[in-house]
Amino acid sequence: MYNAGPSVLSCVTDGDHHQHAAWDKRRTALTSVTRALSARLPAGAGERLMLSITLFDQLSPEGQRDVVKAPLFGYWWHRLSVLYREARWEPLERWSAHLPRFLIRPLLTERIPFSGVVLPAGDDGHLWLPGMYWRIRVDAPTVIASSHAGRLELAGGVRVTRLALAETPPDAEPLERLPGDILVSGDDPWVADYLHRANANSSAEGGLGDVSVAKASEAVSDLADAMARVDSVWPEMAGEIRAIVQQIVPIHSQDTMAFSNTALDGLLFIRTDLADPVVATERLIHETSHLRLNAVFTLSPFHDHPPSDRLHSPYRKTPRPVDGLVHGAFVFARIAEFHDRARRVSDSPAWSRRLREVLELQAEALDLIDSSVRLTPFGRAQCDDFRRSADTITSALTSDQEIGL
Repeated sequence: MYNAGPSVLSCVTDGDHHQHAAWDKRRTALTSVTRALSARLPAGAGERLMLSITLFDQLSPEGQRDVVKAPLFGYWWHRLSVLYREARWEPLERWSAHLPRFLIRPLLTERIPFSGVVLPAGDDGHLWLPGMYWRIRVDAPTVIASSHAGRLELAGGVRVTRLALAETPPDAEPLERLPGDILVSGDDPWVADYLHRANANSSAEGGLGDVSVAKASEAVSDLADAMARVDSVWPEMAGEIRAIVQQIVPIHSQDTMAFSNTALDGLLFIRTDLADPVVATERLIHETSHLRLNAVFTLSPFHDHPPSDRLHSPYRKTPRPVDGLVHGAFVFARIAEFHDRARRVSDSPAWSRRLREVLELQAEALDLIDSSVRLTPFGRAQCDDFRRSADTITSALTSDQEIGL
C-alpha cells in the first residue's frame, strides 16, 4: 500500500518538511541566480549584489529561510526572474539592488557584522526593512547600513541612527502588527504596484478589477480578535498561521473578499469587513491554507494534469485549473474542521449553519476530483483523507442535530 506520510490536513509545526522544501528550493535558487546575474551587471551593481550574496552565505540555514520567507520577497523574486528572462538589464540593475533590504533583520538576529550595505528607498520616499515594524522617510535615494555587535546603523538621507533590533528609529512611523508579529500593512509601494498589475489583468487571467489597499486601522482589531478565537478553538491552526503568514494587507473591494498568490508567499490580502467572527476566522484559515498547500505542491504533486487543463469548479463561475480545484477541496476541509470545533464550544448557530454550507461545497469538489482528475498516489491518499474528514464531521453534525444539540 502506498504510504503518503502524514495528512496534509495536519497543521504546520516546526521542521515541517514541505515548508522547508519550499523555502530551501528558493534559497538555493537565490544563490545560483544572483551569482550568475552579478557577473552580467555593470561593475558597481555587480559588486553590490555579490556583497549581498556573501552576507547571505554567512547566515545559518534558518536565517536564509527567514530571508526568502519575508513579506514581499516572493514578489521581488518573481519580478527579478521575469526581468532576467527578458534580458531587461537596466530595470534589472535597479530591481536587484533591493535584495539587501531582506537581509538586514536576519543579519542582526544572528549578530553578523556588515558595513557599506546600500539600501534603496521606496518610490514613496520611505525605507522599510522586512521584519521590522517601522518605516522611515529618507531624504536621499539610498541609505547606507552597517552593523556591529547586533546594532544597526543607518546613515545618508536620515539622521545618523544607531539602534538595537527591537528599537524604532527616531521620527520613524510604527507599523501595526498582530500578536505573534504578523505585520498588518499595505504601505509598501510594491503592494500598490502588484495590485495595479493584478487589477489590470483580464478576468480570464485572474484579474482582480477593483482591489485597493485599506488602512491597517480598519482591520487590525478584528484580525486580532479572529486570531484569539482561532487560538482558543484550534491552537494548532493558530500556530500554523504564525509560522507561515508574515504579513496581512487589509483591502477594499466590491467582489474580492480575500486572496493570496504563489508569488507572494507569506502574505495575505483580506477585506476589512471582519466584524462577523465566522467571516473573519474563515478568511484567515482559508488563505493560510492556500499558502500551506502551495508549499506541499513544491515537493509532492497531487495530479498529472498540465496547467492548461480547466475544470468546472463549485467555487467559481468559470472553469478553474486543476490545482485550484484541489486547493478548494483542501481549504474547505480545513474550514470545516474549524467550524466543527467552534460549534462545539459556542452557543451561536452560525457555526453549524456555515459548516453545512462548507460541507456541501467540499463534497461537490471531491466528487468532481474523483470523476475527472488524474491523481498521483500521493494526491489520491490525501483526497481520500479529505473525504474521511468530511464524513466524520458530517456524521457528528447529523447526530448532534438529531439529539437537539
